[in-house]
Amino acid sequence: MKKCLAIILFAALCLSCLCMSTWAATDQEILSAELQGLFFQDSDFIYSDVAEDYEAWWWEDYVEETDSFPMAAYINMRGFSMSADGRYAYMGTLNGGSGVRGVVVLDTQKGRITDLYYTYNEINALEGSPFSYAKGIAADERGYVYVGFAYSSNYNYLSLGVAKQEENGELTEICQIPVYQNEYQPGDSIGTKIGVNGVEVAKVGDKYYCFVMSNYEHDVLYCYDVTDPANPVLNKDFGFEGMIDFADEDCPIELDGKKLDEGQYMAVDDNGTVWLCASLQGGGTGIIKIDPAGTTCQAYIEQSGAYSIAHEGNYLLVGLKDGSAIEVLDDSTYEKVGSIEVPDADRVTRIQLINDTLYVCGAGNDSMTYNYIYAAPLNADAKAAFDAQVAKLNAYQQSEDDGEETETETETDAEATTEAITDAETEATTQAQTNAPGTQAPQTDAPTETEAQQQGGCGSIIGSGALIAISVLGACLIVKKKKD
Repeated sequence: MKKCLAIILFAALCLSCLCMSTWAATDQEILSAELQGLFFQDSDFIYSDVAEDYEAWWWEDYVEETDSFPMAAYINMRGFSMSADGRYAYMGTLNGGSGVRGVVVLDTQKGRITDLYYTYNEINALEGSPFSYAKGIAADERGYVYVGFAYSSNYNYLSLGVAKQEENGELTEICQIPVYQNEYQPGDSIGTKIGVNGVEVAKVGDKYYCFVMSNYEHDVLYCYDVTDPANPVLNKDFGFEGMIDFADEDCPIELDGKKLDEGQYMAVDDNGTVWLCASLQGGGTGIIKIDPAGTTCQAYIEQSGAYSIAHEGNYLLVGLKDGSAIEVLDDSTYEKVGSIEVPDADRVTRIQLINDTLYVCGAGNDSMTYNYIYAAPLNADAKAAFDAQVAKLNAYQQSEDDGEETETETETDAEATTEAITDAETEATTQAQTNAPGTQAPQTDAPTETEAQQQGGCGSIIGSGALIAISVLGACLIVKKKKD
């Protein structure tokens, strides 16, 4: 029966993805987007079950694995990406000096952490920093995930990890290559300070390219050909020998005599055009439009606080570093045409449109010890799929709250869960059809902001079960350590 349940759920997911792929969000729907809280991460649950094993795990790279292992701390989510089908969320957490750093893999269909992908180096385990930062994450439609890893001390070494998303929720690393290294010991504060922010992947023609933006004392945009994901090679047709060194005196990418100070996150069009958020030496922030060859600055758009970006339809969606909003710019005139409010975030680190649903990462910081993943379905079909997704999360969470382990359900429990999910999906679809254009929406009193927050947090329609699904981490976090 459990196999039948898995087949039913998988088939439903495939069918929904097939249906969603035919949708086409309009520019007006993007302008009307309203973000709702999809997932919430709270630091209160960092070491709830393994506090006594923490020192052994942190310094000796060992701890006994269990079925319930809530060791993924939830502070400062910088790297973020959704899988191309919207099934998995990849969350790169920094967590100061007191938590697991790396990529937390979240199955959004079940509200379960399924893996933790990061790099650990026991030889160079400097005080407080044996683990790597994953501040840049991207995913392609082939199921590969690309992660920029820097030492948490941010010195002398930067690598690109490529992993394959498996059907069981785990990531299997297929390669990890050095992007930058010098003669100094990786992680040692003597040498070059280097970090990573933007990582993006794009299909251009029949090729796949992964872009990596390093920063601090080494401001270079790298372009790798990842058509063969197990063998990334520099794309020598981009920039100079596969890179743009913004510190080079002969760098062609300059703006009225100014130079780049810090490159942040980016978007890449399907023709290879790069839109890079950046701050400039001498002040000012904005977006640099770089031609596909990596040799010309086609435009510089001043935008205060520009930190992350997506290019959708005729718009540039620019996430602000203060986390307050996403500014919407016309992609030809660069004039502001709208703004999408972000309910609660320290900064906006990723914006993605998948199957007509806008996903946004709202990151926290050392004092704002939580993160949000927001979502905005842009039309009736996307709303139906979104509500069905939330219904699944609530159904799984409810089974757990009732003391039932999802992985060990009896056949009766499995049938009940299937029925609950099916009923919820049907209700969500019916509601979406009722509210679709051309029909009369039912008249209801909208809840006040306080009431909405009580129902789901941040004005969300989501039930409390879905919002706390990540905090309680009730099942199967699989720890997988990557050694240098």
